[in-house]
Amino acid sequence: MQQLGRPINVDDIASGTPVILTIEAYFQLLEHQELKEARKASSWARNLALVAIAIAASSVILSVMLQVYGTNEAVIDGTQYQRIIDAIQAK
Repeated sequence: MQQLGRPINVDDIASGTPVILTIEAYFQLLEHQELKEARKASSWARNLALVAIAIAASSVILSVMLQVYGTNEAVIDGTQYQRIIDAIQAK
């Protein structure tokens, strides 16, 4: 076993020599692991936010396109106009 507080050599860890972490080193290890997890979670959240923004933008564009192309103006030619007048007068 390595002594408490003694600097740990990377070769000792690689060779499988058991080591004991100081309390400070243990908390640094925990902080490092939490930082790695937080980075992973923030990366996932960023990607999810980008997908949500893309969906929102595409829905706005689709809504505008449906309004523009879905609104057809009624075109009444002369014969249709005459039929309407005849139908009104017949009543």
